[in-house]
Amino acid sequence: MLSRSRPLVGVLIGALATAAALTTAPAAHAATLTPSVVREFGYDHILNTSGGYHTPTVRPELAGARAFATGDNFTVALMADGTLMSWGYNTYGQLGDGTYTSHATPVVVKKVSGAVAIAAGPDYAIALLSNGQLRVWGNSLQGQLGTVGVKFPTPVRYTLPQVAKSVAIGYDHVLVALADGSVLGWGGNEWGQLGNGTMDPNDNRVVTPVPVTGLTGVVAVTAGRHASFARRSDGTVWKWGVELGPSGEYANATPVQMPGLTGAVSVSVSYYYGMALMPDGTVRAWGDNYSGFLGDGTTTSTNDPVTVLGLTGVTQIDSGTYHTVALRNDGTVWAWGSNYYGTLGDGTTNSRSLPAQVTGMPAATAVFADAYLTFVVSTS
Repeated sequence: MLSRSRPLVGVLIGALATAAALTTAPAAHAATLTPSVVREFGYDHILNTSGGYHTPTVRPELAGARAFATGDNFTVALMADGTLMSWGYNTYGQLGDGTYTSHATPVVVKKVSGAVAIAAGPDYAIALLSNGQLRVWGNSLQGQLGTVGVKFPTPVRYTLPQVAKSVAIGYDHVLVALADGSVLGWGGNEWGQLGNGTMDPNDNRVVTPVPVTGLTGVVAVTAGRHASFARRSDGTVWKWGVELGPSGEYANATPVQMPGLTGAVSVSVSYYYGMALMPDGTVRAWGDNYSGFLGDGTTTSTNDPVTVLGLTGVTQIDSGTYHTVALRNDGTVWAWGSNYYGTLGDGTTNSRSLPAQVTGMPAATAVFADAYLTFVVSTS
């Protein structure tokens, strides 16, 4: 296994993108279009400059949204009919509306229909369609969208050798799980995040997709800043690229199995830590633990997964850059970690190292986390 030491990545300054794992509505493939109401709390890009919403606030213009993916200062919403809406800054065409004009309210992403999942990088985005094709748009300055030095203000097709079933975006790399269970990666590979056994100290971008070494049976991929993860059909979780947590000065250029996560139902990864939903409805966490990211009642970082305390019956998790939100089977929403902009929805800006229930909402059906923002979807 090729490994390389590097300086420990600290908490970044500014509004950074959440680690853009596969973001898909729990019922995105369903034929029925169930009405939805969206509430948000935290700081929403250019929509508010007063410090954000510290308690859940209804966004009527997002009625019908099923999932969200957020980059640096922009958000993409997956609607129930498979179309997309976006808002925020648009310097690189990351809103996908055919312009470079920023918008404080949602606009339609052009030339995308039948979307079932979305992912967002710092200033670019990808949609996975029901037919397994990809649509990409935004900034491809470093080759993340297949062409170096180009901006795509309107989505274009990204051609793959076979249909895709999962897509994830890190800071500057992209992962796709294909129908045959293999994984392709492209973009940055300075820390081995493409998983092909190499690292490029000059950080040259890999424009043509390369296969991740030795992985089969993959059903989903997710990514941190320079870290990559895959969940296989046997329930095992595999990692490559930068280590999350105290060993973050090291990187792996080929996949290694994560301990203590066999049977995981889903995995959600931030730039600094990871969360795994286990089959018994509990959550396991690992990585850096500033501001109580891991939800174990401490601020002690760890490479080995620990159990998030006080949570059972969890059906969905999503990790933002600095906080995590969980949905329980009774429809209640729980959050922990950094609360700088009110992202925990408790009316304060006090961080929490243990999960706390978000009150003042009806039963939720889905939850999504951003760097400084949380979305909650419900039927009323």
